[in-house]
This record gives sequence, C-alpha cells and structure tokens, in this order.
Amino acid sequence: KTKRLNKKYVLSLVIIVLFACLNAHAQNVLVGLTSNGSVDGKGTAFSINTNGNNFSVIEGFEDWGNTPNGSFYLDDDGYFYGMTHSGGTYNNGTIFKMSADGKVTMLKQFNYNVDGAYPDGELIKGEDGYLYGLTSSGGVNGYGTIFKISASGDFSVIKSLSVNTDGGGARGHLTLAKDGNFYGITCTGGSTGYGTIFKLT
Repeated sequence: KTKRLNKKYVLSLVIIVLFACLNAHAQNVLVGLTSNGSVDGKGTAFSINTNGNNFSVIEGFEDWGNTPNGSFYLDDDGYFYGMTHSGGTYNNGTIFKMSADGKVTMLKQFNYNVDGAYPDGELIKGEDGYLYGLTSSGGVNGYGTIFKISASGDFSVIKSLSVNTDGGGARGHLTLAKDGNFYGITCTGGSTGYGTIFKLT
C-alpha cells in the first residue's frame, strides 16, 4: 500500500534524505531509505522520480525492524534487500526483502550473542550468489560479525571479529574487489586500538 507524506514530516524528511542512500529501481525512479521520521518515527522506504516529482512513501518501518542505516541492494529477482539497525524480536536489527509494491518479507532477526547485532551499511552480493554484510556489535566476541544470507533466508556467520586482531565495530559495507576478495573497515581495535582495514578471503 502506497502512503503519501504528511506535511508535518516534510522538513524532517528533507533533512534525513540528505543522508539516505538511493537505488535506481526503474528508469527515472529512485528508491531509498530514511533512518527516522514517518508516522511511527522509525524510518521509511520511499520512491521519487529523478526530476523530484512523485515522492511516495512505500513502507513505514515499525517494531518488526526500524532505523535502517544504509541503502537497498536491488537483486536480479526484482526484490530490494535491506537491513535495519534495530527492531525485531531481539531488538538487534533485521534483514528483509521488499517488493516494488512494498510487500516486506522478513529474512533474519539478529540475536546478539549468536549472529551479531546492529548492522550498518548495505548488503553486497558475492560470486556465490549470497548477500554479504556486517554487524557493528555482538557475536561470540561482542565486537561484530561478518555474515552471509541467501535470498530465501539461509543465514550463517562467517566470522566473529576479535577486537585485538581483526578490529571491531565494523562500519559501512564490504567491498568485493576484482581479486575476488571482500574488503572492509572497523572503527576500533587492532594493534593501535583505532580500527583496521581487513580482507576476507
């Protein structure tokens, strides 16, 4: 169901949109996320034409997942894949997919000690067809995880970060380089305590 933006949220959304990441959905149409605002104050998924017209809120986030910090990944199956920083059963964030008309399917609810928690950034597709991502906290060591998930929700933790050797508090997203390896950064830990740049093979 498509929802129109209420006037009282225009100013806050204009500010928030400056930080929202956009994804081209169709010709001249952009789809993106806000981390706050809307009726429940927990963020939105929206679409807008490249000329600035036809702004529409596709979905307002609720307790099932909220405060997305990142952008969508538009897969070949036509679904938008995204993450929320919090919400879900454990309030540690979620992974979901959304159809173009706003139907949301929950794929994963993060459990702090097992899966990691509070994901930031966006998902990236690997050569094996899985989507890869990062959590900024949680996992066995408490400093975040690297994970992968399939379009059907098959989830596994690849690595729980060890703060002294790997770094911790991963931010942003993984980058898949031409050498076939993933690269990422952390904001703390490592030998100096100020973060690391790492490679995942």
